[in-house]
Amino acid sequence: MNIKIYGFGSFFQGAETFNDIDLLIIHDSNDHTSCLDAISLKMELISNFYNAHITMLSNSEELQLNFIEKSEAFPIGFYFQVEKEDIVSDIEFKIKNMR
Repeated sequence: MNIKIYGFGSFFQGAETFNDIDLLIIHDSNDHTSCLDAISLKMELISNFYNAHITMLSNSEELQLNFIEKSEAFPIGFYFQVEKEDIVSDIEFKIKNMR
């Protein structure tokens, strides 16, 4: 699983109050396996963060939309050949230590 995770929105901009935690999953491509990996990770993150709002894009979609720049997304982690459970644990640790 090759995944990049970004945070954006009020939580990552340091707002005192926020309604959700906005995360962006960037995955390799639009092929079946890459999409399934991203969906599986999204479901796991949602089960660990009750207020997560998660957007998923392939690398090519992000380049086309320029979502990271437009949303002022903050890089949380880049994961190459890492298990889904390890990604979730790392994201959970990083988010809890941001506040």
